[in-house]
Amino acid sequence: MPELKQSLLIAVVLTAGVGLFALMFNALRPAGLPLFAVLPYETFVPCPEPVGEVYSTGAESCAKKGAFIIDARPAAEYEAFHVENALHVPFDYLVPVSREALATIARSRAKTIVVYGDGGQPDNGRELARELAGSGIKHVFFVDGGVAAIKKAKNMDGHHDAQ
Repeated sequence: MPELKQSLLIAVVLTAGVGLFALMFNALRPAGLPLFAVLPYETFVPCPEPVGEVYSTGAESCAKKGAFIIDARPAAEYEAFHVENALHVPFDYLVPVSREALATIARSRAKTIVVYGDGGQPDNGRELARELAGSGIKHVFFVDGGVAAIKKAKNMDGHHDAQ
């Protein structure tokens, strides 16, 4: 038992000594690190969960008259292929949809909003659709299977044209 007390005492003294050394070293530095945060810590993800209800639809809905089509994929993928007249609104988990994009969608007065993405898990088209619906946009659908389903419906077989 005395060995345990002695080991514990050594650990406490060693920890206190190293901590004191670190504080002294920090105090002597020209630009020492603050011991307490001067400003509140920044939260990188705002984390508001989109609450809007969205529905899945097939690729054929992109050809539906009066549908407002939105491509949620990154710019390079949009440039390589996109549905004709699709609005490019790339989805980003960390950045909310811009007010300009929301205003453009609202001004369209479309009865149906169809969003497509990469078709992955999670599908960025579905996530953008949820965010749009959560922002008050009504009748939002996402293409189940994303751009691959659209290409398959158009019988593109891997060939694509930028539009």
